[in-house]
Amino acid sequence: MKSILFFLLLPSLISSSLFAQELQFEKLPDLVFEEPVDLVSTYVEGDDRLFVLEKTGKVFIIEDPDIDQPIAYETPFLDLSTTVNDDFEGGLLGLAFHPDYADNGFFFVNYTFDDSSNDNKFTTKISRFHVNANSPNVADIDSEVEFLKIAQPKKNHNGGDIAFGPDGYLYIPTGDGGGAGDIYENGQNKQSMHGKVLRIDINTIPYSIPEDNPFVEDDETLDEIWSLGWRNPWKVSFDRETGDFWAADVGQNEIEEIDMEPAGTEGGRNYGWNCFEGSQAYDPTLCDDDMIHTPPVFQYDQSQGWKSVTGGYVYRGSRHTDLYGKYIFTDYEDSRVFWLTTEIAENSFETVRYDYSGPDLPFRITTFGESSKGELYFATLDHGEIWRIFTSVVNKTVESEKVAIQIEPNPSTDFIQIEYLDKDIQSIQLISTSGKTFQLNALSDNRFDIQSIPSGLYYIQIDLDGRFVQAPFSKL
Repeated sequence: MKSILFFLLLPSLISSSLFAQELQFEKLPDLVFEEPVDLVSTYVEGDDRLFVLEKTGKVFIIEDPDIDQPIAYETPFLDLSTTVNDDFEGGLLGLAFHPDYADNGFFFVNYTFDDSSNDNKFTTKISRFHVNANSPNVADIDSEVEFLKIAQPKKNHNGGDIAFGPDGYLYIPTGDGGGAGDIYENGQNKQSMHGKVLRIDINTIPYSIPEDNPFVEDDETLDEIWSLGWRNPWKVSFDRETGDFWAADVGQNEIEEIDMEPAGTEGGRNYGWNCFEGSQAYDPTLCDDDMIHTPPVFQYDQSQGWKSVTGGYVYRGSRHTDLYGKYIFTDYEDSRVFWLTTEIAENSFETVRYDYSGPDLPFRITTFGESSKGELYFATLDHGEIWRIFTSVVNKTVESEKVAIQIEPNPSTDFIQIEYLDKDIQSIQLISTSGKTFQLNALSDNRFDIQSIPSGLYYIQIDLDGRFVQAPFSKL
């Protein structure tokens, strides 16, 4: 029997053109897994398989999740259950297929284990395997080649995801080493691999450093580091059309955040932790004087009941054109809430929240997945279910013009006028690159006095009854 759930957009938002679709979710029938934490495709043309990672160490294959009655093979593709230590937040956490998988059969995994070569310390390992030469649905368990190990001081904040970028390099997001509040001060430590996104070339053994990594000429920073200031990035993805990098970073006690790095960025960005949590200051004593903080494109407050963001994908499938170009994500602790984020102009984003209530809710969503066709799925930890994402719009042309927020003049010294979808904007937040926040109320007709605001670069953020808009602004 099929189980279908749907979210209805809040009535006050239905009249707006950008987000008029209805999100629906269908549980894949008769498929249950043990603590699934990742859903991965090979991205090989004609390969419709979806690979399901179980936290306890096994990888299973769903033959084609896009059909009405998909099947899963009983024999695991890979079984590391006797090797993996899945205590607390550890386990088999990430899988990525080599961009040339069709030719070389290589894939990479991220898992935690007890390292016998280092006093059995809890350790993250990035390894390469290859598929069995005689069976495309079974890996060669004896083919493991170790590429990277990172000893973990605690058993939480391990990151775990891995992904190949459009440049062919492997990106490895890592957590800050665990505990709470970055007790080891790794987020801003340029000599630590914790709390970073690493970027390595895996086409050599051992791995090599890409020549254009941002810190290769900096003796004070590890060459592997692509970006820093991460707490515990839980799920990253590359937009398969644009190459933009999206990441969800789990917060401490207040802020959950979504970050986006446009394709072509030269790297070296600092996403703030633990000097910042989201766009607000967390421990300013750890901020370097010359630090340039890259704020999130969206954040939400844990006081609303949502406490652990789960990152997703930008939809690039062909079936539901009303979702096209929208980044979808949710919260692990409260999976009754979904968000869709769209870049409506350069460095300007709109995010809309969907709230759901009813029976048989998806519970504790750990991961999203993208099929080779671009359709999206998610998995739940406790119930071990896989769900398909869809809308009522199927294979239709949908007008989805991006409407940018208008800020005039920009830059400005005294007053600004803000226009967006003919909305009556009563108040705005200005968030500086140093984490300072200014709340301003409109004088009249969406006009704001900024004379008292210090000069600098800001992001203007507006909350319009569940529609969040953010755009850059410069005060002279």
